[in-house]
Amino acid sequence: MKKFDLEAAKAGAPVVTRSGKKARILCFDRESVEYPIVALIGGVSTLSFTETGLYDSFSGSNENDLFMAPQKKEYWVNVYKDRFDIVEAGQCHNSEADAIKAKANDRNYLTTVKIYEELV
Repeated sequence: MKKFDLEAAKAGAPVVTRSGKKARILCFDRESVEYPIVALIGGVSTLSFTETGLYDSFSGSNENDLFMAPQKKEYWVNVYKDRFDIVEAGQCHNSEADAIKAKANDRNYLTTVKIYEELV
């Protein structure tokens, strides 16, 4: 997981907890020297955090600590079957339309699928 980045979070970048729950920052300016960030966790609980994203600055790591959410890049890939009935994937395309255009009239074409690359 990518370390919590206060400036990126203030700019609206998505944030999650160490345990993977979605965190929506409600404010960065709570009147607390130690825990100025308030976030809604998993749409259920409201918790406070340090400016570095820690839930509990005294006990070390915690499942509620904040991290930057993983970003994903979307691609489209054509899937083909070769003459031995082995399934293969073609090259990655930036859109479904580009992938479908690239398959042309290949009779070994099976389908076009969306895949994701997780950016760190």
